[in-house]
Amino acid sequence: MLKIVRRRLDVQFDSLQAFEFQRQVDSSLSPLINGVRREYFKRLGLGNEETEEWLLNEHRKSTVPLLLGDIILRDDDTVMYYRQQRSGGPFEAGVITRNEPSDYADYFDTLLKIVRKTTERKDLAWLSAGPDAEVSQSLANESEVRVPTAREVEASRELENEAAQRLLSQIMSASSVFLARFSQGLSQDRAVTERFVKRFEDLGIVSKDYAVLCRKTGQQILRVSSRAAIEDPSQKTFKCFICGNSVSEEMVDEIITPTEFGRKLIDHDYWLVVRVLGALESAGIANQQVHIHTGEGNLTNFFVTINDQLYLIVVANRKVTLEESYLINAHVAAYRLEHVIVIATERISVLMRHHLEKSNAGSEFDFLDSLRGVEERLMSIFSRKEKTVLKAVMSDFGTLTPVSIQDAVMEHISPPGDVLEIDARGRSTSMPRPAATVEPTPSKTESAATQRNPSPATEHPEPPPESHEAVLEMETPDADFSMMGEILEVDETMMPPV
Repeated sequence: MLKIVRRRLDVQFDSLQAFEFQRQVDSSLSPLINGVRREYFKRLGLGNEETEEWLLNEHRKSTVPLLLGDIILRDDDTVMYYRQQRSGGPFEAGVITRNEPSDYADYFDTLLKIVRKTTERKDLAWLSAGPDAEVSQSLANESEVRVPTAREVEASRELENEAAQRLLSQIMSASSVFLARFSQGLSQDRAVTERFVKRFEDLGIVSKDYAVLCRKTGQQILRVSSRAAIEDPSQKTFKCFICGNSVSEEMVDEIITPTEFGRKLIDHDYWLVVRVLGALESAGIANQQVHIHTGEGNLTNFFVTINDQLYLIVVANRKVTLEESYLINAHVAAYRLEHVIVIATERISVLMRHHLEKSNAGSEFDFLDSLRGVEERLMSIFSRKEKTVLKAVMSDFGTLTPVSIQDAVMEHISPPGDVLEIDARGRSTSMPRPAATVEPTPSKTESAATQRNPSPATEHPEPPPESHEAVLEMETPDADFSMMGEILEVDETMMPPV
């Protein structure tokens, strides 16, 4: 994921201050758009004074939404920007990068020095564009940060399987079970149960002992930690105190007992908390960035700030009830949330989705009905929202130049070999960069032969597979396609000869 860091200053430039600020930035940071303007004047043979006069006149006459603003491109595929709206509002600067944002502290320091000098405001300091201090403090007071172990994360992936989770819950409710007897009461095949139990044992979720049972009454007469202990020669003299048979003649069964580790995972669905934390970490979000709240109801709420935007991720190991939806609404209102993701292990009804979306008209909801592929699905959501932010940031800069600066910036920050595009809804797509193709030039002999004996494909070339769709896309929205079927069904014998 990209890292988008935005900062703001509570300052409003007047027209001359904005021009002076831009002039100083031009000399120290080499911005893109204004740098191109200056290069035009340089190639036209204008001196520095004439250039400054032209730029000042342009600035005074400008009516574009931005009072000032520009983009700075770095060789490491990083984009830096600054801007202020002509209509007012704070001065904003930001960094869009795949590197650590802390690497660009000098950029913000340089801008701050220029702003202070231009406005003669020595008291100015950067403010975060993320959640305000009140919201951040409230989250810190009412939630906690958890850092699961690698062992917990691995175990949570196993319990994502509904059958495995159900089996472990049944074992937990019985404290300990004889595996053979326990398996007889289950609907699934015993081999499946044994595979789950073996996996639980490997993860330390359950422990296994062996019991010798009286073949006559089924009562336990001996318990050991391994089958080898039963087969030990020293046990051969041991007799069943009920029927008198030797140990080797009695039944042997496995005793499955939950461990403290296993109980911790099941208790209050802690495994589900760990599973979501693991998925977020796979998306590049450290556990320390996630605040977990489990106060009211049976929902677990994850608050995470990504690129200065606060997200609420609601997780439930069942269907979300109407009562719980009211709690979600309360959190959205209290923290002024714009992004909510609801993850449930059972299907979220259309009615519930409609209720949440209509009750929180200013927020965008995403719903996940299972944990299957949760890492990829969360990444897709974050990536889509990330590109929406980029589109909003870059849109104003397009008014400063006739060049499609937004598309150029998207390509600059895209991974090697990929091109990022944004559709009309702000959703991103990533596709391989098209490789350059070179058509072979036929020799004179080949060209002459083709003219004498043209092949059917040469005489009547078939359109490429995508040409039909391309033609439809070129039609105007009001085009009438009612006759298309009749046109396509014209008898070929009626066509004039070629």
